[in-house]
Amino acid sequence: MKVTKAVFCMYDYIQWMSEDVLYNIFRHLGVKVLYTDNSFSIFTFILKDGENTEDIEAKLDECVSDIISFFDRDIEYDISFEEVELSDIEPEVEYLQLDNPLTIKNIIVVPSGYDEVELTSDGNTILRTSNNINHYRNGKHQTTKSLLLAVDKYCGSGENILDIGDSIGIVAFYAFKKGYTKLHFYDTDADMKNVLKEECKLNNIGVRKMVFAEKIEEIPSKEYSIISINLPINKLKDNAINVKPYMTNDTYLFLTGFYSTKIKEMIDFVESENLSIEDIIHVGYWSTFVCKLKDEKMEENNNASETDQSN
Repeated sequence: MKVTKAVFCMYDYIQWMSEDVLYNIFRHLGVKVLYTDNSFSIFTFILKDGENTEDIEAKLDECVSDIISFFDRDIEYDISFEEVELSDIEPEVEYLQLDNPLTIKNIIVVPSGYDEVELTSDGNTILRTSNNINHYRNGKHQTTKSLLLAVDKYCGSGENILDIGDSIGIVAFYAFKKGYTKLHFYDTDADMKNVLKEECKLNNIGVRKMVFAEKIEEIPSKEYSIISINLPINKLKDNAINVKPYMTNDTYLFLTGFYSTKIKEMIDFVESENLSIEDIIHVGYWSTFVCKLKDEKMEENNNASETDQSN
């Protein structure tokens, strides 16, 4: 059986790019099964019937351009195509099923259309997503994994969550499964509202539980138990400042979207905004800060104590 084989080579990615970001390139191309060698620098996949090489190259250019813009880094890559017999695909190379369910601790994230096996909960929480291309929103990006772990650890007796940024949806849905009843979302993309409505239905969540805001001043609540933000570092800082009026002393603020190499910069920012860091959750190259408002009275007492000791 003749097939079109694509061979994709990316240079230097392993020094700075997480595997999640790399695999998202292939999800964007609609690849279901990916073959790779042990160096994880050469990748092979088979074009689907009806696909042409020009479309693949155009999609690839679009995806890589987005990654270059996001990370502000150049990417060197090459792709070639060849007509081969399916049996000629090297059997010894590793392969990855890109659309399989993802397990994070006791959470199973199931991509849309996955019906190969019947899933049973067995004490696990099952989250369903309609967006398989966006690796933030399907749970496969390390920032989203760390946010889900943060919710799992700090989702206490609260009832409302504000979900902002690249992983919007999946974090709030998990909070709902943990007992939260009010799911509020902030995103400047109006189309995201319909996506979230669809995913509410997939997760058996009534759409009336959901409130969507396109502008910061449209956020309906003045007090949240959890505020989750997943954005590139500059936007992350801006949004962290903007949501402070919606925090109480009991609010947990989850901040992610930055490499672990940026931890010092984020610590300085958090301290400058009178926030305390309760925890740092690391997953791969990325980190999530769990923050709260500083207790001003406690801060005053600590400062007074330090003054007394110095005297």
